Amino acid sequence: MRVRVVCVVLAAVFSCPSSGAAAAPIPPPRDVPYPAVLRLQVDATDFDHRMFHVNETIPVVAGSLVLRYPKWLPDNHSMTGPVELLAGLRSQEYTRDDAVRTLGELQPADRDGFLRERMEGHGPGAPLEGLARSGWRLLFSDQPSPFLAAVEKARKQSSFAFPLGLTIDNADGRIADVLRGSPAFAAGLAPGMTLLAVNGRAWSGDVLKEAVVAATGREGTIDLLVKNFDLFQTAKVADRDGPRYPHLERIPGTPDRLADLLKLRT
Repeated sequence: MRVRVVCVVLAAVFSCPSSGAAAAPIPPPRDVPYPAVLRLQVDATDFDHRMFHVNETIPVVAGSLVLRYPKWLPDNHSMTGPVELLAGLRSQEYTRDDAVRTLGELQPADRDGFLRERMEGHGPGAPLEGLARSGWRLLFSDQPSPFLAAVEKARKQSSFAFPLGLTIDNADGRIADVLRGSPAFAAGLAPGMTLLAVNGRAWSGDVLKEAVVAATGREGTIDLLVKNFDLFQTAKVADRDGPRYPHLERIPGTPDRLADLLKLRT
């Protein structure tokens, strides 16, 4: 099915004005019968982590369309944030077969395999080839970079994204984020829980850092006492890698493509 969305409005009002004409005012919301079938798919198989996925398909015809969504945006945990972060929102006016055929006409190649590899899947690990072609490589050390340290300070958070997959608000111990597939995720931790204690000691950023360092190369777990609504539970986080913070390092003898990009912005 071919669909076309000319104008989309989410949360605050965004419009797509036609050429040379002022955008029409957005009408107030009203209930009307919709002349098509809307499909809504909900995946709640991982609700233990307070995660669910919703896929909504709305058939439309050419013309102006207004969609209204709640201000509570996914992955933002508050009623703020850029509305473009609403994952998966897109207008579609061509099919996948159209894209494969058109790309093949521009330059003959396995465009179907190219799209599957680059857009619908990924190889083992992070996609670092583009970074290497830019003259840089990713390394990890036991100390945060100045940038990461500044981000932690500005957000008033303690980041243990590497290796635990955990970010915590310093003020109250609230878990702000958990990386999917991380040791914290595997232990059952989720955003919104409150961290109370680390290995039997009252929580603080320094206490958790000490526990991560002490666990380096050793068997066992880091035991985190958390409050989940009105329930208390102990999450046993398995980690032996110790503190790991990402850094970028130049590859000697290669062009610095990132510097070239930044020059265009200054």
